[in-house]
Amino acid sequence: MGRLYQVMAYCTVLRLAHGHLVYAAGEPAIATHTVRAAGLAITAHALDLDQPPTRVEEQIAAIGEWIVNAIA
Repeated sequence: MGRLYQVMAYCTVLRLAHGHLVYAAGEPAIATHTVRAAGLAITAHALDLDQPPTRVEEQIAAIGEWIVNAIA
């Protein structure tokens, strides 16, 4: 939960409506947390590091594509 607050602080200072966290553990799932009082959303992504390097690179590319599509 502390990392969500840290991203919220960065988003507030930079006046961003959406922030992203990338965790280097867990199932590659996407969860978006809405902070209504701050008017922003924080999306958490997780990498599965138990995969071969090429698969981890694919996960990173997918997260990047997700972010680009979200702001387009």
